[in-house]
Amino acid sequence: VTLKGRIYLIKAGVGSPEIGIVLSNNRKITCSCSPDLEDSIKEFSPDSLVEVVGEATSDPGGHIDHISLVDITSISLAPLYLSRITLDHKIYQLSEKIALKFDMHDDLYTYEYEPLRILAYGNTRREALDYFKEEFDNIHDFIAQKNDNELAQDALDIKRKIIKLVSKVT
Repeated sequence: VTLKGRIYLIKAGVGSPEIGIVLSNNRKITCSCSPDLEDSIKEFSPDSLVEVVGEATSDPGGHIDHISLVDITSISLAPLYLSRITLDHKIYQLSEKIALKFDMHDDLYTYEYEPLRILAYGNTRREALDYFKEEFDNIHDFIAQKNDNELAQDALDIKRKIIKLVSKVT
């Protein structure tokens, strides 16, 4: 199983190493790990956002209550900077780098670019980024190509921003 959450407990150096994570629904899960992962868990600090992979056991109600940890990775909330947007059928070269705000909400990854009012989400970072690219493409194809008199004021503002932002399409 793969879960995402924030670390609330790190136990290393004494006894069996383990960490505790809080899921988005505020459930706490304890994750035990083999001694070879102990150095890895020492690198994290409480409140770090992480993705854990392992074998799960459940309580009588069917809720996961423990994970035997196989892997743990940090989830960075740093913005993603793009100077071009590549889809299967075209590439948008941008006149300036844009910063996509990255976040997680209720186990969904999100990328947001407020100037174009795009909020894309997915079960993985890749899905969220692919959805962002599709939304960008849709705005370019369906809003930027319309006559000004066919658009409401907010859509007209988005049209002007995307036309200024895209320097070349191939």
